[in-house]
Amino acid sequence: MKNTILLILLSFILLPSGMKGQAEIVLGSPEFEMITKSLEYGNVIIGKEYILPVRIKNSGVLMLSLFNVIIEYDTTVFVITNAPKISNPISIYPNDTVDIQIKFKPLALKEYKSKLFIKSDDYKSYLDTLIITGTGIKETNSSVQEIADIESLSFQTIDEGNSITFSIITESVFEDGTFAIYSQEGKLIKSIVVSSNSTELSVSISKSELPRLSLIRFTQGEKTYVHKHLRE
Repeated sequence: MKNTILLILLSFILLPSGMKGQAEIVLGSPEFEMITKSLEYGNVIIGKEYILPVRIKNSGVLMLSLFNVIIEYDTTVFVITNAPKISNPISIYPNDTVDIQIKFKPLALKEYKSKLFIKSDDYKSYLDTLIITGTGIKETNSSVQEIADIESLSFQTIDEGNSITFSIITESVFEDGTFAIYSQEGKLIKSIVVSSNSTELSVSISKSELPRLSLIRFTQGEKTYVHKHLRE
């Protein structure tokens, strides 16, 4: 009789601990991680648009579902191009990432600032917010064009190891000019003189020197071409 009572008492003592251990292994949880800390578009010509990604990671062991992503202010100039819906959430597998694409299209000559809120059905409240900024500017020189829009030029970006190479190939020889890389704040990072007797030029730059958002500026005589490059 004493032995029976002792066994029953031992089972009550050990059972909660065993059940708790099993629950921890089976349940787990998704873990939300905002890889992108802020979105800074810099200066964008009024009427033009530029898209930057907000990268989100699930660092947990279960699926993470995003079902609500909203922008607080200036929703006419900041637009989410792939926003999830309650009926169609964005699912992120464990250790995987997803990009929420945000478009900036300034409508006035001013500085814009807003916030992005992201919500998951695995959490009761909104998760970390993210600050979005951008400035609308006037196009001061009508001859400024996007490099990729010029049919006579072929613009390529080669990402290899610790460096990125920008190259331009022309159907004819280049005119005298410069090829320069700037930060979004306007700081010159690197520049080379364009040779007028060649049909191809390349600029290689270390990723440690290259800002995440860079402005590529290429001039030929009185013509100016630009391109915004977003580094992963």
